[in-house]
Amino acid sequence: MAKLKILPFFLILILLSLSAYPQVQNLTPPENTVQTENEGTSENEGPEDTDESDEEIININNNTIYNNVSLSSMFNLHDTTLLFIHSDTLFRFGWCNDTIHVRRYDLTKMNDTIPIILQDCEGTFCYNHPCFGHVTSDFGTRRSRYHYGTDVKLYTGDSVYNAFDGIVRVSKYSKSYGHVVVIRHFNGLETLYAHLSKRLVEPNQPIKSGQILGLGGNTGRSHGSHLHFEVRYFGEPINPNDVIDFNSFCLKSDTLLLTQKNFQYLVEARKAHYYTIRNGDTLSKIARKNHTTIKTLCRLNNMKQTTVLRVGRRIRVA
Repeated sequence: MAKLKILPFFLILILLSLSAYPQVQNLTPPENTVQTENEGTSENEGPEDTDESDEEIININNNTIYNNVSLSSMFNLHDTTLLFIHSDTLFRFGWCNDTIHVRRYDLTKMNDTIPIILQDCEGTFCYNHPCFGHVTSDFGTRRSRYHYGTDVKLYTGDSVYNAFDGIVRVSKYSKSYGHVVVIRHFNGLETLYAHLSKRLVEPNQPIKSGQILGLGGNTGRSHGSHLHFEVRYFGEPINPNDVIDFNSFCLKSDTLLLTQKNFQYLVEARKAHYYTIRNGDTLSKIARKNHTTIKTLCRLNNMKQTTVLRVGRRIRVA
């Protein structure tokens, strides 16, 4: 096992600042919780979100996406203990407080295995569950669109907890995600918490596992109060079910082994989809049929909202 490298000075400062926070004990699901809020009829159908994939994805480094990457060699990840192996990426890789999704690598072509320490017996890494509801909409294909997170039932005002130690990268309001918080963690992952009614953290703020980051809600493109929860690595979504058992509210393993297989779904998910314009179609009608927005249609097809739609023309919808 390779020896750990000396921690960068800025990371030592971060760890010292984190030590000032009170220790948060592991949370357990609340018992006999009484809900008095009338959530509306949409809750009975299962709360879920809509069209989150319309959130802009920024390809950093002059819009270049690196293919056939070896992350181990690029970021010196060969130390098998992997303690803070991602310290040099915390601020170097796409550290942006305004952009929710930043992407640099095509991880469908990654050619190594990266162990991510999620939890250890020494307490250096620990996990707390974000909220204790049941899954209402899972990661995967949904109505011809890809859903890049897991939706978990909660009620407006319920506490939402941070999963792992880290630093707040984004805390803002988004049209699609509503009130949203993105945390970059010291284990290299990012987690996203969307549709909150209130955010309780600020960008660049250190945050402990189990610390309350916001209150649950129904903001943005959402049907019914719930938490939309995402796990990402270098900007690419990971199925949260690969990491977390949402039935028992705990991790599936103390270490996550990331390989190309974790990202192969993206090959199909990112294939272009087209629609042939018919008589009577408008941009608004086409957008509704294909679960997208007029803005997205115009961007994908390099046209304006005033562009005349010609029957028989094939336009890209995703």
